[in-house]
Amino acid sequence: MLRSDFAKIDSSRTWREHMLEELETWRSQVERLSHRATRGYLSDRWVGMAYNYTIALLHQPTKENVCNGFGDRSIQASTQLALTFRAFQKDRQTAQLWPGLLSQFTVGVTILYCFWATPPGYRTPAYRAAEVSEALRACSTALAILSERWTQAEPLRDVFDILAKEIPTHENPDMSSSSKPITSDSVALIKSHMHVIQEISRNRVVLRMLQEIMTDDFPSSPQDYLQQTDSPRGNHLCSEHCAMFHGTTFFDSMMNLSSDSHNVTGGELNDTYAAFDDSIIFPALFGSAEF
Repeated sequence: MLRSDFAKIDSSRTWREHMLEELETWRSQVERLSHRATRGYLSDRWVGMAYNYTIALLHQPTKENVCNGFGDRSIQASTQLALTFRAFQKDRQTAQLWPGLLSQFTVGVTILYCFWATPPGYRTPAYRAAEVSEALRACSTALAILSERWTQAEPLRDVFDILAKEIPTHENPDMSSSSKPITSDSVALIKSHMHVIQEISRNRVVLRMLQEIMTDDFPSSPQDYLQQTDSPRGNHLCSEHCAMFHGTTFFDSMMNLSSDSHNVTGGELNDTYAAFDDSIIFPALFGSAEF
């Protein structure tokens, strides 16, 4: 994703299909090492966070793609990320680091942007899931708690709360497709915080979302809508069968996992994990620098 020609690569459906296949393969393999009772990097929560962060990276929503499955996947992944972070927070398993604050702001803005950019008639069941409202509340709570530690984070908390108040997340017959859902007073408040947010976040995707919400009309119809959010995989083969996959560190790790030399049950779980390098924690094909 850091390549100069990424925009060209990103336009290829085959590339994204390949990444999704690799992600699913990684998840199925690493889940054999994860344990629900574990509180470290092998726990279900950590595996789920790595998985959903990657889904979110692969499906960053825009007005052009939000109705083509990107909004559906972004909503689901971001919802789980917000709920998982809040669960870590309640269990005192997070060090309340600054990156956690930025990630929660990004997750919350992404959810609200999807609602803003997707006309009610084109929202999938993922938009109507009960967990979405819970995730928005969790995100607001997390930002409030983190803002108590860092006063510099207060603009992030305030902007998210403004968006959560202004952007409708439930279908309303009074909603007008030709009007802006953000009031002029709220836009003025957000603009007053934008300089600080630009200095803190430096996330071009988030800044683009905020700018569109402030200045653009509420989309009344998608520009390129597909009836099915899950596009067919076609004949693209991934994992150990894919030429793009051979020679990677994760491929070697998978080969070790498939061997019979280790038993992943009982007391030998730690020995099995020790046989892997750090790449098993997260797919080697994905740029960890993006996180």
